Parts: sequence; structure tokens; C-alpha cells
Amino acid sequence: MSSPDDLLKLDEDKLFFTDKRHVYIKKIKKTKLSYNGKKKKNERVLNSKHCCMICGKLVLRIRDHLLHVHEDHEEIRALNKMSQKQQKDALEIMRNKGDHDHNERVLQQEKGELLLSRRFTDGDMKTTDFLPCPTCFLYVKDLAKHRSYTKRCKGFDGDMSSSRASLLAKGLLDSGTDHIPSEFLKSEVLSKFINDEISCVATKDELILHLGNQTIKNVAKNLLKRGRYASDKMRLAARILIEIRKIMAKEITWDEVLKPENFTIIVTAVTTLAGIGKEGNTYETPSNALKGGYVIKDLANIKESAALMSSPKNLQRAEEAADVIKLMEKNWSSNVSSLATATLDEGRYTTVQSLPVPEDLRVLSQHVQWKSNSLSTEAILKTKDGFREGVEIAQARLVTFNKRRPGEIEAIYLDDYQKRRKEGEPHMSQFMSSLSDLEKYLLTAHELITVRGKRGRGVPVLLPPDLYDLLELLASEEVRKAVQVDNSPYLFPNFGDGVVRAVESLSKVVDSLKRKLQDPSSIKATRLRKYLATTLQVFSLEAYELEWVASHLGHTMHVHKDYYRMMSTTIEKTKMAKLMVLSESGNLDQYRGKSLDKISCEDVVIPESALDDDVDDEVQSPSQPQTTAFQSSEQSASKRSLHSDLDKKRIKYTERKEDSNWKIHPDYQKIFKTIIAEKKVPGNSTITQMTTGTALEIVPAYKIRNKINADVQKIKRQQTSKN
Repeated sequence: MSSPDDLLKLDEDKLFFTDKRHVYIKKIKKTKLSYNGKKKKNERVLNSKHCCMICGKLVLRIRDHLLHVHEDHEEIRALNKMSQKQQKDALEIMRNKGDHDHNERVLQQEKGELLLSRRFTDGDMKTTDFLPCPTCFLYVKDLAKHRSYTKRCKGFDGDMSSSRASLLAKGLLDSGTDHIPSEFLKSEVLSKFINDEISCVATKDELILHLGNQTIKNVAKNLLKRGRYASDKMRLAARILIEIRKIMAKEITWDEVLKPENFTIIVTAVTTLAGIGKEGNTYETPSNALKGGYVIKDLANIKESAALMSSPKNLQRAEEAADVIKLMEKNWSSNVSSLATATLDEGRYTTVQSLPVPEDLRVLSQHVQWKSNSLSTEAILKTKDGFREGVEIAQARLVTFNKRRPGEIEAIYLDDYQKRRKEGEPHMSQFMSSLSDLEKYLLTAHELITVRGKRGRGVPVLLPPDLYDLLELLASEEVRKAVQVDNSPYLFPNFGDGVVRAVESLSKVVDSLKRKLQDPSSIKATRLRKYLATTLQVFSLEAYELEWVASHLGHTMHVHKDYYRMMSTTIEKTKMAKLMVLSESGNLDQYRGKSLDKISCEDVVIPESALDDDVDDEVQSPSQPQTTAFQSSEQSASKRSLHSDLDKKRIKYTERKEDSNWKIHPDYQKIFKTIIAEKKVPGNSTITQMTTGTALEIVPAYKIRNKINADVQKIKRQQTSKN
């Protein structure tokens, strides 16, 4: 990282313009010694760079770059037919054209280095003082003087008057596609483009600019993400166009490409960009193939619409675009997208993706709650470091507690937080009367914010009580003024114009606990959502309850089942193993209308040889011997364990109602003895997992938790009285 002195030195080498504070030229530098310490004949430092008109790169030796790197380019090949003087003049005009293209981007974005014909060492300057010559494209301060000498202007046209030349020079700065980008596109996309070949192609193609405008309008309400969405589409369109230019070996625009006779070339360009394998049966980046299809269809629609709206109508141009769309509808799937979809699907089931470890989530939750309490002081949050840490902790807590997408958490507006719902709705009074004590407590303990989710739908964010104090301070006007973010409309602002990224906040908190976690790499926002969707399979949730879960997570039931819910190994080995055993017995017809949970262990026929010797006397042996599926004399350890566990479930709790004597049941001491001795109180979800398959599974988890808490407090009191 550069030191402040180095940065100051870099600024001293630049001369900034007075009208555009972030636009500059490099000062002329002089030194008597060369880099190797020898005395120089010329004191001038040759550090002037020029922009290549073909690839957009800034290089020191532009002539060598053009002749060697782009020797196959059409204009470079044409130099072979010229005289030496003509070659020199042509190369200089090429250099000036590249500089002109670069300067146009710099003036549009209002930042970067302006490449002039002559540089200065001091003095106040404005960007409007310099104009490009309309014939040689060199940026000069005195255009009339420049054009008065034929040797200075390599493209000099003696028939053009000075006034006409000045008008054309000013027109160059306002010509081309500068009028097409909207103000939003200029400020949110074009100004943030990196200076490379892709951005150069994107900003010069009319249809790509229209695509950017259209994308901005489509997601106009998503202020944080719309610029990125437009940028991604524009750059992908530019990358495909670059591939097409390589295939066709000529400079061409999307308007010229979108013709039915070029469809095969378009397909080849997209598959090349997606990285199709040698055997043609896989893609390296299948998403590029899928997204590329949508982008090309958007470009064709834009071309057709523009042709129909032009005056007079350009029916031929409209027909070309319509034909391309028809070809895509009929042939795109077989040529491109089917393989891309298959590659993505294969990746989903062949890639092993671990879900978070429950103990890790408990450690993370405790740490975040502790940090939240320790940071909830005004003095800490009034410093920039303290405010940033407070924002990161709050975001990490909300992401892990709600299993929300990070983008939804970071985009919470300050107004939305201040309008949060603290109490239940009056019209739900009848529903509230039917709630349990636990549900009534949760209703009053948690507050609710509704934020913008995917596809513009409103999604809920629950605020846990342990976060109230921290959020109140982060939202307070006094704290925000102290750290200079009082003008930001967001609850979690950074110190610029945007927000702190919630995905980075979660990652930072997890990294700080790396030594305490078993599998920190699995704690990601998407995997937390998959963890919830997967572990919910142990509950017998009704369809409407699953709808509640999907609605909270902000997606449909289809997405919940197909993309988030993964088949757990435990479920596969218990529920599905039970089904497979019944299937082998040939008695499936007997259990018509029963759920898997209601098929008891007595219904599953298990051979005597598969049982452990130390099974309780209460467990009855099966009345009929099993003659299929279990004839093998060799029984694996996993099968023995499974059948043994199934047998142990045969406890005489035939009715699904709570046994009033569960507190003295031996299973309670057996399961929770170690935890109570360690003076720990597990969460309800952990208790549910621990009691599944035991006599205690019919007892509500919160009642068991209250009993454990009482036992732990009793131990603590006994230890205190002894001391």
C-alpha cells in the first residue's frame, strides 16, 4: 500500500484542471541521470503514454505497439502500400485518434488523464481550453495556429476555413453516441467503467448504449444494484461483439451483426466466449451462454423497435432484427442453451457442498450477540472504526438470524427502520388469542421491517431483541453526524455514497472466529438458507407452513424445493431407508394413506440376526420371520446400528400426547446429563434434534429447555452456597 508521502508525490506530478477537478495532465519531468545512474544527453523524461485506437490500451511506444501487436489489422496492413512519409503521417493520425477516443471517455467520466499535444508544468487550465483538430484529431489549445502550418496538421485540408474547423472540433466532443446515454447511465455505469478494450467497445456501440439505458429503466427502483446490472449486460454484449469481430476479421457494430445470415457467427462467438470443450459436450462458463442469449435477444428487440419508430420507417432493418429473433426461438436452445443448462444441472449434483455445522452457528450467534452488546455505546460508535464495526456486526446478525440475502439486508433504508412494526395488527386479535405462551412472547419480543427483495417483492426482516440498542444508535442523528454519514438514506452506509456490503461483513465476522469453528468456510448466506430448507425436513410441516417459510425467505415453493432444499444424509438413512425396507417386504399396500412418520417400528419387519443382544426386554421380537431382503449372513455395522435404533423406539407411548411424567423419564437424564453438568442451555432447534426418535420427542422443545435452565440454575446456586 502506498504511503501518504508517496500519494502526495504522485499528486505533485499531476496538473489538475480547474473546471473538472479529477481530470489532469502529467507534468513535464526532467532529470540529469538515467535509471542506471548515467548522465543523460537530454534531461527530458520520456513518460508520455498514448492510447491505442484498436485495443484501448495506454502504451509508451505507440508506433511499435501498432506495427507489432496489431499487424493483422486492416488499417495496419494498408501501410505496406504507402511511402515512408505517408506511413509516418498515417501512424501519427492513428495515434491521435486513439488519444481522442481516450480523451472522450475521460471527459465523459470527468476523471483521468487528458492526452494533449503539448504538456505544461504550471498554470490554471480548463478542459474547454483544448479542442481536437477535426482532420488530425490532435488536442490543441490554439486551433487556428495549429492549422496555419501544414507540417503541424498531418490531415490538413486547405479548403476548410478556420471557423468551420472550430465548429467541427466542438462537434467532435458532442458527436457520435454521447447523446444516447441517459444521465443515470453516465453517472452510474460509464463513469465507473475501467479503461479497457471491453468498455471502449461498449461505449462506442449504439445498441449497447441503448441496452444500458433500457436495463436502468427496467430496475429503476433498485438504486443500489441497477448500475451493476446495466454494466454487466453491456460488458457481456461488448465481449460477444469482440469475438464476432475476431471471426469476421473486421470492425463491425451490433446493428450490422444482427442479420439472419450472421446467425451462425453469433452462435460461434457465444459458445467460444462460454468456453466450449474440445468434445463439444460441456462449457467452462455456462452462465455466459445463457445470459448471452438474453442479451442478444434484447439487442435485436431494440434494433427492431428503433427501426419501426424511425421516420420514415426502416422496414428492412426491422425485418432483419425480427428474423434474428425467430432464428433464436427455433435454434438457440439446440445450438447453445440446452448444453449450458445441462452443464449447470450437472454441477449442482456433482459438486459436494457442505452445510453449516449447528455448533458453529451457535458459537457465531453467541459471539455476535456479545459484540452487539459491547458496541452499544455512543462513545464507540461516534468513531469511524467503531461505527463500521457496529454496522458489520448488525448486518452479520440479521443475515444469520433471518437467513436473508445479503443484498436485502444492506439495502435497508433509514426510513424503513424508523417505520418498523413494533406490535401486532389489531385485525389479527382473534388469531392472537389462539397463540401459545411462547408465540405470544415472540410476537412482543421481535420487531419487523419489510424491505425490497428479489423481483421487487417485499420480504420481512425480523429484528431480534439483542440488536435493538445497537440499531438505535446506528440510526441516531447524533452518531451519524459524528461520523459524517448523516446525508445517507441507508441504515448501513459506508463513508462514500453507497453501503457496507453485508456479504463482506459476515465473512469478516466468521474469519475472526476461524479458530473456534469446525467448518467456517460453510457459513455463507446462501448455505444458511439451504441449511434452513434442508433441516426443516425433520419437521412434519404442512403445505401452508412451508409456504410461510418460502415467503419469509423471499422465494416461491418451486425455488425452495428445487434449489435450496438438499436431501440430508440422515433423512436418507432413516426415512428413506424405512421406505426401502417396506418396499422389499412386498407389503406396501398395507400402509396406504399413512405418512412415513406414522409407520411404526413394529410395522418394519427386521430379522432376529440384525438385532443387538442388549435390546430392552420391552422391545418385542417380530412375530413373523423375514425371508426377503435380510437373508445375507453378513450384516454391516451401519445396518445393525440402524435397526437397533429403530427397535429402541418401541416405547409404550402409543398416543401422541405429552406424558406428564417426562421430567423423571430416564431419557431426560440420559440425553441432557452432560449438558446440564457443563451448565449449558441448548436452543430449541438443538433440543428437537437431540430428542427426535426418543420418548421426549412429543414434548415441546421450549418446555424441555425451561427444565434444563432450571436444573442449571439449581447447580449454580448449590455451587455458590458451598463457596
